[in-house]
Amino acid sequence: QMCIRDRKEPERRERLLNNAKFLKEGLDNLGFETMNSETQIIPVLAGEASLACEMMDALFEKGVFVLAIRPPTVPEGTARLRVTLTSQHTRADISRILDAFEKSGKEAGLI
Repeated sequence: QMCIRDRKEPERRERLLNNAKFLKEGLDNLGFETMNSETQIIPVLAGEASLACEMMDALFEKGVFVLAIRPPTVPEGTARLRVTLTSQHTRADISRILDAFEKSGKEAGLI
């Protein structure tokens, strides 16, 4: 079901889907596991809850807000980061997000 705004401004939805594709492909290329996501809410598998929290904190320090999703919300060993995009994110924003993920992922030993 489309909201009224979606019907009046279809370019927003298209921009959102393009943003999600650009970020997901970038994360995949860096070596992150995005769990076959096809939406603007992209999970990034961390495995252990402590690693998800470490990544969340490291990303926050780099200006990127993501949430660590961990047990009991998800099964043990499948903790993840939840990255949520909007149609208002620019390619420059997403490039900064990817840069922060690359640095944080290397620091944490996730990639």
